Amino acid sequence: MSEYEENLRNSYIEVMNGKPRGFWNKLQAVGEMVADGIIAKAHLQKMKTTNAKLIEKYGSGSADGTDDYYHPLLQCQLARISDQSMRNGIMLGYGKEVYDYNKKIKTQPYENVVADERKDLQNNLNGSKIGYINRLKSCLELLDDKRTQTMRDQYLR
Repeated sequence: MSEYEENLRNSYIEVMNGKPRGFWNKLQAVGEMVADGIIAKAHLQKMKTTNAKLIEKYGSGSADGTDDYYHPLLQCQLARISDQSMRNGIMLGYGKEVYDYNKKIKTQPYENVVADERKDLQNNLNGSKIGYINRLKSCLELLDDKRTQTMRDQYLR
């Protein structure tokens, strides 16, 4: 067996045994980031759907505060998956806030934009800690107290 074939065989064995190194480790990290991004997108869509239902039923302003539930919920769930997913969640959260900043700064006062950004980032960190510490518990239960009253009234999570 050539050295190349031996390295390929050893890499295959490492991957199959759940101990990837080098290229395989990087590939796994990229795959996990993609999966975490898909989860984050689904959470964002869930929040938008919830907000639309609340606004339709109760009017403007009724969805205020829902992000104080959805930010930590996403981070909690990612932190329960793995340490890498926990790191990915925090990175995705920073990326989302940069995107939001560039969008909001055009129409809102700087102080309001920065205050909301800080709040969201703190919610992300809190949710990540809660998920990391309580990996065997449901994030829906752990963060139930963060749901708004209108969410509770409509039995929304």
